[in-house]
Amino acid sequence: MNALKNFLNNEDGITAIEYAIIGVAMSSALYYIFNEGGFIQSLESAWSTMTNKINQAGGIVENN
Repeated sequence: MNALKNFLNNEDGITAIEYAIIGVAMSSALYYIFNEGGFIQSLESAWSTMTNKINQAGGIVENN
């Protein structure tokens, strides 16, 4: 009876399960963020827009 009681009160494995759940959640989030399209595509578009605006501003300054 004490063995069953000790088994039910033992929480060592619960910590490992919690870390596994956190790991799965983090890897899923990273996959979603850095997957082709989505975040990366938006970031590349923003950099392209900034580059074009800087180049246009440079042309205005050089022409004056």
